[in-house]
Amino acid sequence: MVHSGLLDSTTRKGGRMVRQARARGNKVAKRFKKEVRGRGKEFKQNITSDSMYSAAVRTLALIGFYFVTSIGLTFFQSSLLKKIKFPMSIVSVHFLIKLFLAYFARISYEIYTGQHRVNLEWKSFLGRVGVV
Repeated sequence: MVHSGLLDSTTRKGGRMVRQARARGNKVAKRFKKEVRGRGKEFKQNITSDSMYSAAVRTLALIGFYFVTSIGLTFFQSSLLKKIKFPMSIVSVHFLIKLFLAYFARISYEIYTGQHRVNLEWKSFLGRVGVV
């Protein structure tokens, strides 16, 4: 029976906290509605712009390219494993090809944009990335 007073005060505090949170939430919601209300036309212009469509087409093309090459590599690797009995050599050659392609992609990106890419020293690369 002694605890009922404590329980009542806790319940009152909890109810007050809920009311305060709702009041703050309503203020935030009203402020958000005011900010968003004027942005409808700007949002529609951004969606209908050519840059939005070109970015979407570029993204879909990259996803399609990834899927086609991934599936093609899967079928090619299964037929290749029937002919060559050394799977580790296939993986090693595949890794080297990816390494050279990444290197040439970095160089061509630097030439295209004129910006120098970030290069890590081998010591920090092996110490931070190599551990993972």
